[in-house]
Amino acid sequence: MSRRSQDAPLLITALLVSLALLGGGYWLVRSNGLLGSESPTPSTTHNPQGGPAPSLSSGEQVLLADSPDKLAAAAAGQAGDPTQAIALLRKSLQQRPNDPEALIYLNNWLAREAPQRTIAVAVPAANLPDVAKELLRGVAQAQAQWNQGDRERSGPKPAWQLRVVIADDSNNPATAKAVAEALAADPRVLGVVGHFSSTTSLAAAGVYQRAGLPMISPSSTAVTLSGLGDAVLRTVPSDRQAGQALAMVARQQLKLARVSVFYNPKSAYSQSLKTEFVQQFTADGQGQVQLQEMDSEPIDAQRAIGQAQSFNTEGLVLFGERQSQGSEGLVLLGDRSTLPSALAIVEANQGRLPVLGGDSIYSLDLLKLGASAQGTILAIPWHPDLPQSLDFAQAMRRRWGGDVNWRTAMAYDAAQALIQAIDQEITQKPDRQNAPGNHPNEAQDPTRSAVKAALHRADFQAAGSSAAVRFANTGDRSLPLVLITVREGNRSGTGFDFRLLNPGP
Repeated sequence: MSRRSQDAPLLITALLVSLALLGGGYWLVRSNGLLGSESPTPSTTHNPQGGPAPSLSSGEQVLLADSPDKLAAAAAGQAGDPTQAIALLRKSLQQRPNDPEALIYLNNWLAREAPQRTIAVAVPAANLPDVAKELLRGVAQAQAQWNQGDRERSGPKPAWQLRVVIADDSNNPATAKAVAEALAADPRVLGVVGHFSSTTSLAAAGVYQRAGLPMISPSSTAVTLSGLGDAVLRTVPSDRQAGQALAMVARQQLKLARVSVFYNPKSAYSQSLKTEFVQQFTADGQGQVQLQEMDSEPIDAQRAIGQAQSFNTEGLVLFGERQSQGSEGLVLLGDRSTLPSALAIVEANQGRLPVLGGDSIYSLDLLKLGASAQGTILAIPWHPDLPQSLDFAQAMRRRWGGDVNWRTAMAYDAAQALIQAIDQEITQKPDRQNAPGNHPNEAQDPTRSAVKAALHRADFQAAGSSAAVRFANTGDRSLPLVLITVREGNRSGTGFDFRLLNPGP
């Protein structure tokens, strides 16, 4: 044990709140808050696993039922009246301009008579609608820029249009696997943006790999996704980077030698982050970690803080000489189901102890805790105030009426990568695009294998939200993490905002 750890006062404790609470998300809005050749394909899809069919839609049904006009547009589409569907979707967007589902369906209908290529996006629409919208905004932005062109994209319209199918996996592993089977069964789907959580991505990854269908997750960070196969990729950094970054901040910046780690043992993401954090935190033989489990059941926050404060070396075999030293930190490495418990601990802390965390705490719910959350330091993959993010952030504000979060940015990057890979294959093989027997609306060329190969080429890159999108052989992306903190501000409407920890000159 170091003398610095021995002399630390009991109440100089850090509350390290983690990446694990994947979900939540922070959408700062300052305003209102087709799988066919001619028309959208019906959403009734066979489930190879048995049971209810997964919900897929390209405009013929609504997965986020928040607009009467959007529902009426779906009915018009089912009735074979695309003109009416387009008019109703435009009306819906006038009332709710930040609705990405409506924009995707509108662009699908507008592209119905053009040469098309299809990708899908898997989101947790049924039970995490806010997260679903965050992801869909990124895909909708990429589709709109590609199909229609706007001030963010110069040059003529492309020779082909992008059609997007939305799939609801309900953030459930079994449903995610059924969604993957349904998408893999349709050869027109050339790539998938998704899934949201590490658990659902791991459940679906084997299906995509066997089908050779590229899957690019914008938000699954578990280390175990790395190297699963050449069809499994992601635009978000893995837990290895996040865990190491959090541990380095705890040891080097906050000078902590003891932390209590809360995690969900049933979550692949939580387990992954815990492993990476603990390994880095204890690498020099000085850091000590107390592990505490939490799940979806409500936690006694006061008791949890008390346990952390009374933490001593008796539970750590290699450093058993300590008898009564208080914990210097709490690390909450849960998942989406444990978000309420993590927030309860932060609230019970009442700002007495400093807080560190990761991308999932980038949440409006955290900001609503007010002064209790002030000073929290987070590690995330993207922030709108980064100099390299400013152009994208401004474009998103113009379209959506407010700032977007890292999940939207990473979903945009994933869609951009698929668009670029598809276009490269089409432009490199123009003679095949109009080959005899190929209907202009059928996405038969390029093939999935060609798109997958393009994504893995050494010279491949796509324009991203803050940096070019490139993939390693493992499917991972090298993207620096960003340190931010909670400070007083007026962007979120809570009195507190997420700001860069070191904004620079």
